[in-house]
Amino acid sequence: MFDLGKQKINVSCNCGRRHSVTLQDVTNRKNIRCGCGITIQLTDNAGSVRKSVSSVNKSMSDLEKMLKRLGK
Repeated sequence: MFDLGKQKINVSCNCGRRHSVTLQDVTNRKNIRCGCGITIQLTDNAGSVRKSVSSVNKSMSDLEKMLKRLGK
């Protein structure tokens, strides 16, 4: 099954280093520690990532169910 929460995105530090995190990390407000010593707090403004991940996952699940019914 497809899970949008496992998709990776890149987050940049002020020093220029890039860190790869999942969308699930963003919804969980995970802290990322950069090599320069800065801690980056991931933030989901207004819950938009959580809502989008949930909506896309539900749509994909509904599509899979529909395709299974068509195959019968």
